Amino acid sequence: RAFARLRAEFGDTAVVRAALRDAHLPEARFEWKPVSTIEAPRPRNVRMAPLVRRVYEKPIVFSPGRQRKADEQLTAHIDDGSIRETYGPYVVSGGWWARDVHREYYFVHATNGRCLWLYYDRHRTCWFMHGEVD
Repeated sequence: RAFARLRAEFGDTAVVRAALRDAHLPEARFEWKPVSTIEAPRPRNVRMAPLVRRVYEKPIVFSPGRQRKADEQLTAHIDDGSIRETYGPYVVSGGWWARDVHREYYFVHATNGRCLWLYYDRHRTCWFMHGEVD
């Protein structure tokens, strides 16, 4: 009933699920597919709850160039926080069959508890905020 209400209000494409697919870039590794049936949940006990990576629909540009001011511009996006620690780079490169890609991904932990997922795009010489980890 809830899905029928959502479809009635927002259209048939409002109720979707993420389906994995084989792709090179993180944002291309899933696609949105319509939901027609709902499976009953099958919870299982785990020692530690998994982290959820939320990928932004469109990455946010926060600093052109590879300058030291990137830290300052990034902290402007971290509401009332500063950078506590960073992990990376984790390099994703390739794509010769379409367009060449070279990204250096980082996880940035802020003092306010947020964990940001960002990358430096070497070809566009720009920093992007790609998502967050909850």
